[in-house]
Amino acid sequence: MTSIPGASGGVRAARWTPARYLRGGCLAVRMAVLTAALGVLGACSGSASVPPGQAEPAQAQPAQARVAAPSSQLVAESLDFTLPATGAEYTAGAQFMGEVLSLRDQVTSACMARSGFRVPATSAAAYAAYYAGSTQFPDLARITRMGNFGPVTPLEPPPVSVPAGQRQALNADMARCQAAADKPLAAFPRASAPLTKLWVKSVFKIEASAPVQQAWVGAKSCFEQAGIPAADAGSFETFFPYEGSLSLKADTSQAGVLRVDEHWAPIFVRCAAPVVKVEEPLQSAQRALFIQQHYQQVRHLETVADQIVVQYQHEVISAGPGSA
Repeated sequence: MTSIPGASGGVRAARWTPARYLRGGCLAVRMAVLTAALGVLGACSGSASVPPGQAEPAQAQPAQARVAAPSSQLVAESLDFTLPATGAEYTAGAQFMGEVLSLRDQVTSACMARSGFRVPATSAAAYAAYYAGSTQFPDLARITRMGNFGPVTPLEPPPVSVPAGQRQALNADMARCQAAADKPLAAFPRASAPLTKLWVKSVFKIEASAPVQQAWVGAKSCFEQAGIPAADAGSFETFFPYEGSLSLKADTSQAGVLRVDEHWAPIFVRCAAPVVKVEEPLQSAQRALFIQQHYQQVRHLETVADQIVVQYQHEVISAGPGSA
């Protein structure tokens, strides 16, 4: 039996790579992970392309019926995804992305099962790990816990088994099922993107404020003493591309990148901590004010997020274990 990459949603997700993986080539694009994730939500209706190959017919297996966390929790995480003020909130926002995309995949899987194809869903944990980690909102506790900066390879979706002679049918059904599963997501970028755009402007003002810039005096000295050139030691957005370039120069393998990460992660946490300690309270206070100022838009976002989660959960439960 031949298997090819391409779980529902996985083929599409492979095209959008977070800043963590591209930090050597993306050159510190602010909020790149968030922007990329919104791109997933807004442009994920393309069909999966299955390359040539023969395989024995796959036996249908039960659809995944695992339900996401309660929608109230995911609604809160959707706000963290859209308006993160801290690294911990950014990480929580990635949990929202992971759960929603995995639920979408489970809906696609159930749809494909009705056509006789087994298309595994990518797990919520895999998606969340893929989207977590921000150069704009570094989660120092997460970096410390992991001992590195996060995933160093693209998201690898589960393989799809292709029954012999049914590639064309699989492609057609995949396009139909993915398009249907993507529909509930369409409202989210419309509700979240305008808020994120405004929020980033507020974050940039805080970043340029006197207290934060004063904190960077000591942080910059710390980074320089650790061996970071002065030109790359004055911001998170310059540190990460430089650190990524060291990985590429040393060894482009996953193990090589991790070795470089494991060297620099504790240094980054030590040097960045004073800046984060100043920045995050300022950003949290500003976020509370921002939510008050844009209350109606925020409430609409939460309503949209709740509707998406509830609809996906209902479809997954309705599919049931016997639907595949």
